[in-house]
Amino acid sequence: MVHGIHILMWMLDCIAAHYPDLPSIATLKVRFLKVVYLGDRADVVVSNCDSGSLAAEVTVGRDDVVLRLSAKFGVAQPAPARVLFGGHSEPLSPASPLELTVEQIAAMQGRVAFALPVEELASEFPAAHRLLGARRLAALGASTRLVGMVCPGLHSIYAGLSLTMCSDADSAPELGFQVTGAHPRLRLVRQTITGGGLTGTVESFIRPLPSDQASVASLASLVGGDEFADSVALIIGGSRGLGEVTAKLVAAGGGRVIITYLSGKADAERVAAEIDGWGGRADVLNYDVLHAPEPQLTALPRHPSHLYYYATPIIARRKVGVFDRRRFDEFVSYYVAGFYSLCRALAIAGDKLSVYYPSSVYVENWPESLVEYAMAKSAGELLCRNIAGRLNNVYVTATRLPPLATDQTATLIQSSPLDPAPVLLPVIRNVQGVR
Repeated sequence: MVHGIHILMWMLDCIAAHYPDLPSIATLKVRFLKVVYLGDRADVVVSNCDSGSLAAEVTVGRDDVVLRLSAKFGVAQPAPARVLFGGHSEPLSPASPLELTVEQIAAMQGRVAFALPVEELASEFPAAHRLLGARRLAALGASTRLVGMVCPGLHSIYAGLSLTMCSDADSAPELGFQVTGAHPRLRLVRQTITGGGLTGTVESFIRPLPSDQASVASLASLVGGDEFADSVALIIGGSRGLGEVTAKLVAAGGGRVIITYLSGKADAERVAAEIDGWGGRADVLNYDVLHAPEPQLTALPRHPSHLYYYATPIIARRKVGVFDRRRFDEFVSYYVAGFYSLCRALAIAGDKLSVYYPSSVYVENWPESLVEYAMAKSAGELLCRNIAGRLNNVYVTATRLPPLATDQTATLIQSSPLDPAPVLLPVIRNVQGVR
């Protein structure tokens, strides 16, 4: 994604270049509403620009507003009395994002070093530099370092800012901050900032943490120790989410599992190590459903008797227009073409194979933003029915799952998706029963 502050600087640069005689900005309010993705076309739309104020938006597509800005013109206010947040300790400049609890966030204060030299930002955004001044641009840049790297840090979304321009008596290349409110239910964090000729507030959200699944030890109480003995389950996408739960349930029932991953090698190894440490049997395999399966399957330690197919791209994304052909093609590549290629390769290479294909209740009742996803899953269901009797010794079970607690279903405002284990266990028992 493209950082909101970068879009804001670009927006101010466009406006200042188009209106070269604008007076100085005295106050600035911005709301970051949606993500801008690489490849999007963004437009600056000015709805008002007179001697006293400015109102503008950044849109993607015809009318999808991703950023909203309002400003008033006037003179800068006197510099506020300097408060040395964090005392005389060095300004924060972490190499990786901090990962803080809500309690830690609520107590945070300090100073954040400017991320780039003042002159570099001025050269990148020359018109915005004339409008705001180089140090104010640098302070804006430091605000995204504050949100994304320091507070809230790793699990953060920049929501908005409200700033007053002030005289800049302090030449230190840093931005002071203090958290004034952290609301666990709304996951909202409000901070006061000052420095570089700016003073005001920054608001951000704490993103939901990745969904950690139950341990294999706790899931073992749900299954018999030899319930799935003598089975070898290949679990595509078994490093997190539903695949992780399936791997642990099958292993707890005495089955051997082969956990595949595309980019989450560390997660796959973590799950396998947990299963092995508990007393189960797990292997790890790198596998990409968008590539030919045959060369990749040569690394299988054993031929599988069961296949669970949880491969998926990111599902929830901003939607522009009625139908997105590229998104539909991507979903089809995962849920139809990739699935069929793997089933066919395993059918040729081995004996009887019991397959699970997870579909979704969204096939029947889909949100407008998920129409391409629902269409591709519907096509996958049709393929599952067509495989029956066409691929020798391949038996496919397809069910429509409700929203379950995974990283994909995590939302900004906390919801209550179902615990995956009780939903998946009857399905797994049915799939494992086909030998």
